[in-house]
Amino acid sequence: MAQVSPGPALRYRAFISYSHQDKAWADWLHKALETYRLPSRLVGTRTAAGTVPRRLAPIFRDRDELASATDLGRKVNEALEQSANLIVICSPHSAASRWVNEEVRAFKRLGRSERVFCLVVDGEPNASGLPGREAEECFVPALRYRPGADHALSDQATEPIAADARPGKDGKTNAKLKLIAGMLDLAYDKLKQREQQRRQRRMAAITALAVLVTAITTTLAVMALRAQRIAEYERSQAEDLIGFMLGHLHTKLEAANRLDILDDVAGKAMDYFSALDESEVTDDSLAQRAKALQLIGRVREEQGKLDDATHAFNDASQLMKPLVARQPHNAAWQIALADSYSWLGMVAWDRGDMPSALGRFRLAAPLVEDVVQRHPENLDWFKHLGWLHNNLGHVLEADAQLPAARQEYKVVLGIYRTLVRREPTDRRYRSELGHAYGNLAGITYALGALTDAQDYASRALAIWQSLAQQDPTDMSVQMYLARATAMQGKVLQARGDAAAATAAFDAALGIGKHLLAVNPTSTESISDIASYSRSLAHQRRLDGDPSHAEQLLREATAYYTQLATREPDEPAWQTNLAATDIESAHLSWQAGDLAAATRGADAAQSLLVSVLKKHADYARALPLLAESRVLLGQLQAASGDLSAAAQSWGAALQALQSGTGSSLDPQPALLEPHAEALCLLGRTAEGEPVAATLAGLGDRDAQYLRTIAATPCHASPATAPSPTSTPSN
Repeated sequence: MAQVSPGPALRYRAFISYSHQDKAWADWLHKALETYRLPSRLVGTRTAAGTVPRRLAPIFRDRDELASATDLGRKVNEALEQSANLIVICSPHSAASRWVNEEVRAFKRLGRSERVFCLVVDGEPNASGLPGREAEECFVPALRYRPGADHALSDQATEPIAADARPGKDGKTNAKLKLIAGMLDLAYDKLKQREQQRRQRRMAAITALAVLVTAITTTLAVMALRAQRIAEYERSQAEDLIGFMLGHLHTKLEAANRLDILDDVAGKAMDYFSALDESEVTDDSLAQRAKALQLIGRVREEQGKLDDATHAFNDASQLMKPLVARQPHNAAWQIALADSYSWLGMVAWDRGDMPSALGRFRLAAPLVEDVVQRHPENLDWFKHLGWLHNNLGHVLEADAQLPAARQEYKVVLGIYRTLVRREPTDRRYRSELGHAYGNLAGITYALGALTDAQDYASRALAIWQSLAQQDPTDMSVQMYLARATAMQGKVLQARGDAAAATAAFDAALGIGKHLLAVNPTSTESISDIASYSRSLAHQRRLDGDPSHAEQLLREATAYYTQLATREPDEPAWQTNLAATDIESAHLSWQAGDLAAATRGADAAQSLLVSVLKKHADYARALPLLAESRVLLGQLQAASGDLSAAAQSWGAALQALQSGTGSSLDPQPALLEPHAEALCLLGRTAEGEPVAATLAGLGDRDAQYLRTIAATPCHASPATAPSPTSTPSN
């Protein structure tokens, strides 16, 4: 992917301003920024700062690049004008520097005050206001105060955006990521999460490399003993390979954070294999060559070079297939072949090619299952099988094959139940078991099996509660505890247990607010708390508490708007914002404001149509689009425009035509608006069987029952509200 410039007519991604006495920090920051590669899955993302590039270079550092300038002031101003961001290295030295202060003022005069970022390396921010500690101040005046109309500093204080590299604070790595996130207008926690995922992948590859080194070393030793005919050239190549891996590799790993390390290793290994005499090529050496190709493929996948990754993984599988055919009980080779298939599945998934991803994962599954059946004592291979079936479930769910996804999640559940029985104190296995129950709770809820969904949700909740009690400081466990609590609330709400649903959503929201307070920039926390707020607002409205519902919806709308602004092409945020608009429209209608309610329903419909145009396979948007059209029709009917209402209800049915029909596993999210639209149109003969199906599933959602109660279908026993339902208005 081509690198994107920092902005129109801007030469530099950033200008680093610093005191000469902080040169060591400037050297580090300049190198850290210019050599940093953005995680491949973020490259190309559109943010308010532009398109996320592959690299951040060039970065301007004034003291180095202006050393030979004859007109320092003019050159500095030109460089500032050509810089998208200003980074100030803050210390007592820079706070006393006239040049640093002037550079900040000049940059702010360009109208880019919001693009000024600070790296605190020493001293104390705003210490000038602390009696006796004035000498510790690390911010120049131009950072502490806003410029006035005449560009002179005013007395209005401002709070600079700062990363803190001091001991006990952010540290170098986190401070660097905070600066990069700010420069590119990315969520810091998302960038950090992607960076951690990238490092985990590197460590997994490095671990695989260590195994490769050991195996190659052993193979070479055996070959040396068995074949004295090995030429001096091959021996020198082998020695060079081992020396490179154990020597130069170790040195390069110290620097870390560079894909070229693994790239060099894989390339060097392939050079060795290519140099082997044909008579020396053994099955073991072919297997090692396949592992090297897998390593190359993983590097290419991380770099976003998906075609190259596919070629490498394909070549690896072609090497391994005849080996496995010759030795079908060689477990390590079976796993290696399965890994090649699995990585091909991951690349297909990255491309959005779900059929290919499914095909590759299904090729891998029987290989791993056979190995696990023959070696049940090997927990690593057992975990491998759990990972594989979990991926199958996620791909099937994303492809709207919910019954098949449920079967895969059941396999995963059995695997982690077994692992927990074997290692009952292992928190990782118990966590995975909690995820397995949670996945099944979500999928059975979507399929309308509400009794099963409640059972799975309760089991997931019990696991996360237990883990949270053991370690209340584990924030990831707290996050999953909140999600499990909210999932239970959704099931209880669908079954008509309003009081229990309200309590569950309230508890989830409480945990979510605590997590957001701990990390106010966390995208996950913001998304979760917005979801909990909307769910609780829905229940509060149905409970007859509109003021509380309105407050919660305002908060949810603000959070989703914030997320949608950060990532305008992410369908989840747009869809959730539309769902919040639908709930706000219901609240306005309940308050008697038909105009506001109609605007809300229409806004939701427009937003969802836009999402489906860009992301036709985004399954969650379809039932919400139908729901928005059902509501819009109800509002048009309430306003007296029955013709427009009928058109809206017809449009809802048209949208649902491909989502319901003869499905053997009906989904309430699709069936509810289907039944509502049919019954509102007076097509009772068609609507009552759909409503009967929902009743048979135990669906007692109060909003749905309110709608049906206002239609000719209300007389049917299958659609009669349960005693726990909220009465119709």
